[in-house]
Amino acid sequence: MRRSRQWTRRNPVGAVLILSLCLGLSAALTLLKVVNDHRREVELDRDEAFEEGMRKIGLIWQEPDTRAVTISARELAILAGRSPTAWLGPGTSSVSGQRQRSPLRRGPPLRAPAGSFQQQLERELGKRLRSTSGS
Repeated sequence: MRRSRQWTRRNPVGAVLILSLCLGLSAALTLLKVVNDHRREVELDRDEAFEEGMRKIGLIWQEPDTRAVTISARELAILAGRSPTAWLGPGTSSVSGQRQRSPLRRGPPLRAPAGSFQQQLERELGKRLRSTSGS
């Protein structure tokens, strides 16, 4: 302890530099933890919204009396693999999909606004239907 005190008295600039580097490192690590926690929360929220959207879409095939399902724009953006905040804007909107054909036939099961979203949705529904019919 005595030697370090003597060294800091002889080299105040070096001591301040080392101290500032340590403080900067601790601040960076703290901010990194905050960002990581926020990212984890966003991922969990996105996963929950994806599951909710898929549950709503699955209602069309599981319950024959269901004629239409309303999916929020946020869920639609998440199902499309896009950022919900970039897609939404100031207000919220919704899209309805209606059952048109049997899920086992070829062709689009839903009227969707974007082709890539429709293809992704068909793949996901196909996987889910195969996994539920196989068990």
